[in-house]
Amino acid sequence: MFFIFKTILAIVVFSVLSFFLFFTDFKSEEIPEKKVEAPVTTLVAEEVKEKTVELKLKKELEFVEEIKNPLPLQVVKKEEVKKITSLLTVPGTISWTNFFRQIEGISPLKESTSLNFVAQSKVSDMLNLQYFEHVSPSGEEASDLAHKHGYSFLLIGENLAMGDFENDEDMVRAWMDSPGHKANILKPSYTEIGVAVKKGLFKEREVWLGVQIFAIPLSSCKTPEKGLLEKIESNKAQLKSTREHLNLLKSVIEEEKYQTKEEYEKIVAEYNFLVPSYNFLSQDTKSLIEKYNYEASLFNQCVDLLN
Repeated sequence: MFFIFKTILAIVVFSVLSFFLFFTDFKSEEIPEKKVEAPVTTLVAEEVKEKTVELKLKKELEFVEEIKNPLPLQVVKKEEVKKITSLLTVPGTISWTNFFRQIEGISPLKESTSLNFVAQSKVSDMLNLQYFEHVSPSGEEASDLAHKHGYSFLLIGENLAMGDFENDEDMVRAWMDSPGHKANILKPSYTEIGVAVKKGLFKEREVWLGVQIFAIPLSSCKTPEKGLLEKIESNKAQLKSTREHLNLLKSVIEEEKYQTKEEYEKIVAEYNFLVPSYNFLSQDTKSLIEKYNYEASLFNQCVDLLN
């Protein structure tokens, strides 16, 4: 009897111990109700919302270029068709142009090789296609030709003349007698000039064609540091990508989408690793934007003063 009792007692004790051990092992694999004490950073910098100031040009540097083109000047002194024996030159045209500026107390214009090419392209195009306008049949203007020749400008103007002029002085004086052309010649803010003169047949009549191109080069106003805007846009793209990843990690943490304590700790560690670099890049980008906006503002003020 005593032996039976001892056997039953041993079975009961073994069963209780077995249950306790099984229960303990099962509970140890559960995700703890309290999260581990990992420092989840919640102070993530806001998205960079500052907008960059737009420059006033709309070509390479996004700014509005201005063009001053008075109606083309046509001077016909001889009614009969006759061979012209006069001679017009580029140096003489520039010299007389600067003569009229200097007597008005305005600084002389500097001859630009690039603008000379622009003027030569224009005068040849007019003779080849037999038109006498600021806009070619294909829609090109002086500004388009300037860009083709790699000349960047803030302001550009064009004077055209056609006729049987006696010499350089005669052609420049004819421009000076026309208010719109005179305004281009005497505009104080223009600093560079290009000229082309060419004799040829225009509608079966031999004439001289003259072109003056006036400009304020882009270099007259300091533009924002090269590559600054590209760096800002690159940073913004990186910030957007990193923020999206941070938001994903944060949602996993807050909505408890992880499966184990180890997975949770790994997500928290990644989140906290990314936050400082994100915040640093965010502040750095804001500083770059402030710098760009300041430099763009100075550029735009300079453009306003010159125009």
